[in-house]
Amino acid sequence: MNKGFQRWYFVAFGVGMAIFFWLLETVMHVFVFRLGSFSSQFLPLDDTNEMWMRSLICLLFIGFGAHIQSLTNRRLLLEEQREALIKDLERSLEEIKALRGIFPICAHCKKIRNDKGYWEAVETYFHKHQQFEFTHSICPDCIRDHYPDFARKPPPKAAPHRTAD
Repeated sequence: MNKGFQRWYFVAFGVGMAIFFWLLETVMHVFVFRLGSFSSQFLPLDDTNEMWMRSLICLLFIGFGAHIQSLTNRRLLLEEQREALIKDLERSLEEIKALRGIFPICAHCKKIRNDKGYWEAVETYFHKHQQFEFTHSICPDCIRDHYPDFARKPPPKAAPHRTAD
């Protein structure tokens, strides 16, 4: 249903009910009570009580429609705000998922700052947050740079085999 139409639907319904009520009252006065012609009963100017009663009831129909419409408009506004909030939360969740992989790490000692601002060893941090288990080893570059005595020297080239003649 068109949203512009939804915003005025119940007011229009109240006006329609008021018109229907007015016509029904006129028909009842003409055909049931036999109080005169249709034109004289449609606007009974000589009977002020009847005019006030019809007018009041018609205004109640219109007022009821306007009240229901204001509640409906409020609901539509809340639904729009809810949808916007859901989209905003989904965007924020995507940003959090993207930021979850970013760790503040010390450039020198490689400790990671936790959520409370304390610095922890990489192994400790990941063990607490991701349930990782670490084993330690030293890469060939670090062995060569930091432990040159333990660095493997490339094996000597084997002398070519000579075959006996």
